[in-house]
Amino acid sequence: MEIASIRAQIDEVDGQLAKLFEKRINLVTDLAALKTASVKPILDEDREKKVLENVTSQCSKEIEGEITQLYIEIMRLSRQYQARLAGENNG
Repeated sequence: MEIASIRAQIDEVDGQLAKLFEKRINLVTDLAALKTASVKPILDEDREKKVLENVTSQCSKEIEGEITQLYIEIMRLSRQYQARLAGENNG
């Protein structure tokens, strides 16, 4: 396989990941509204632990650390987005 071919496949996967992340953020928008309405905190450490357990159970052990780091960042960005939405709703 050639480098260009592999890069094209990576680009395709990146496009899929971007669309999935956008879908996740749209769901986070709904979640933020519910949390704001019920005065719940943005951070739910127990939920985040469960998310990490779930995603790492679905990947190979070789990339478990990378998947963990990826989802830590995804959840950080999701919390940041929820906080921004909460600020917009309260400001």
